[in-house]
Amino acid sequence: MNKKHIISQVKQQVRSLLLSSINQRKLKINLTQKLDSARIPVFLVFVPELVHLAPFQVNALSSEYETIFLLNGVSLEDEEWLRDQFPEIIIQRLITSLRKNEKSILGHANVIDDLFSVFQKPFCIQDPDCFITDPSFFDRLGLDIESEFAAGPFTKKPTNHGHALPDTFFLKLNPTIFKKISRKYLISARPVTTLPEKALQTASLLGYVQGEFPEQFKGYFDTLQAFWVLALCESYRFRKVPGAGRSIFHIGGSSYLHRSDISLDHWDYWPLSVQYFNLRLLEMPQNVRFRSRFTKLFSDYGSSGALLEMYPEFNYGRRFAECEKIFESFT
Repeated sequence: MNKKHIISQVKQQVRSLLLSSINQRKLKINLTQKLDSARIPVFLVFVPELVHLAPFQVNALSSEYETIFLLNGVSLEDEEWLRDQFPEIIIQRLITSLRKNEKSILGHANVIDDLFSVFQKPFCIQDPDCFITDPSFFDRLGLDIESEFAAGPFTKKPTNHGHALPDTFFLKLNPTIFKKISRKYLISARPVTTLPEKALQTASLLGYVQGEFPEQFKGYFDTLQAFWVLALCESYRFRKVPGAGRSIFHIGGSSYLHRSDISLDHWDYWPLSVQYFNLRLLEMPQNVRFRSRFTKLFSDYGSSGALLEMYPEFNYGRRFAECEKIFESFT
């Protein structure tokens, strides 16, 4: 590693620390004053390409939960529009650059780390493309703060291991356990390629060795995965909440909205379902302002109806049915 590379890494670390300090201070000052202490915050982090999903994330939640929009690199114009359209929603802009670079975006894990630093009680994170169609889902969203590190409806099975790990589409998180694990093993929510020695020794209890990861094809521990593994090794539990595919749905695949080098029938038509779903949203009156940002999507298909005519077999699949269930919940 040459001197230039080391200096660059140090600068990145300093930048990250400064931005975290600024954002944590803003979150403490702004959100702790606005939030109802009796309600549990549900944070949705919007980046520029997902702002068109915001109008469909203002559905009524359980009285115990409150929606918060965090804006990560979103333009001032879009922020103003969101505030005008949804004055009832708490909206907090995150500082993404020390030099006011409008294209700078924080890593999702960085935002989660800042939330862990600010909030002492459990909170939720929800992907903007994850939709809850039945508010009674929240009635089942319990969490034992003494023994459970998180709760949620989505899980995945690691590449070479028998245990399940949470997916991050929707989670209720326990900051107390996270902070214990973080201090003990010197880890954070952020992706990492190498665990500290003490953490690796503990992870070996679940069969992990150096160079082995939950999703081996990635070559690193993705967001929160090091925490998941170490929490399980410490005998903490994950609460699997029922509802995936019935009362809560994840669309995902936002990168498919601007790509043409993909097989549309991959993973049971997942890329096609992403394109269809977003076309339907963009065709709605609430999203007129966003259509020009997705010119490729409209040039490829013209409309969501035309897409269905081009791929009639998609109409009979599971993913199409899930899209329709989400749309039904909007009416």
